[in-house]
Amino acid sequence: MMGWWSPDPRGVLRPGDLVVRRSLQRSRRRYEIRVDTDFEGVVTGCSDPDRPRGWIDGRIVAAYIELHRLGWAHSVEAWDEEGLAGGLYGVALGGLFAGESMFHRRTDASKVALAALADLYDD
Repeated sequence: MMGWWSPDPRGVLRPGDLVVRRSLQRSRRRYEIRVDTDFEGVVTGCSDPDRPRGWIDGRIVAAYIELHRLGWAHSVEAWDEEGLAGGLYGVALGGLFAGESMFHRRTDASKVALAALADLYDD
């Protein structure tokens, strides 16, 4: 059995509502955005057992990798010259993207990935 947690109310971010400050716009230039190039790396980064309040265990990692294989789960990744710097993953259903978790190894990488996701959905 696997537990499930759903906040009430759940946060909703509409793409056009995201305000990207000038400092984050500058940070965006440091990263290349990719989609689904290292889904497993993103989920693994999010599952780091040293993260405070970590909830992503091996069963959840395996479940989302299978959802990705089936075409439901996706990742948005921020890359730099050192590799995968951060990103986020979630499930896409029509025009909805239910973000599950995000992580960063370098400053602003997860925020840059979130801003890129908003841009993708805003188009």
